Amino acid sequence: PLVEAGLLPGGAFEDEADWLAEVGEMLRDKLERFGQVPDRAATLFSGGPCPDAAETTRLQAEPGAAAVVRALAAALMRAAPDGSESWGALRKRVQEESGQRGKALFHPLRWALTGSTAGPALDRLVPLIDEGHRRFPDRVPSLAARAERALACLP
Repeated sequence: PLVEAGLLPGGAFEDEADWLAEVGEMLRDKLERFGQVPDRAATLFSGGPCPDAAETTRLQAEPGAAAVVRALAAALMRAAPDGSESWGALRKRVQEESGQRGKALFHPLRWALTGSTAGPALDRLVPLIDEGHRRFPDRVPSLAARAERALACLP
């Protein structure tokens, strides 16, 4: 379904089987039928925030959200995480720099990376985005590109 939806290029995916299996595992509990895969996997392939004006407006009203997005963008410009352990370190840096915790930290982080304040666990999603960008750089936007796009949406 990802090829038919235009999210991935056609061709053999033997080298990407492990990444695709992880994507499938992340989506497994979210699917009622196989045809839902492209919609549910969209967060991997989208460029991040702004398309949903209501979500963007709601997030902009959250105190400290802009500080989180700015800290994320700055941290990603220095170095992108390369796995769940590095994601934990990045998350901690953003928390320390922004002073935000809990939902005040995670809503803006998720919004900056996916365009939504709800969705799959970031501990699982961020490494998939990062690895997806390495494998399909023209299809899966990098974490840094997503954070830069988020910055452009802020006042």
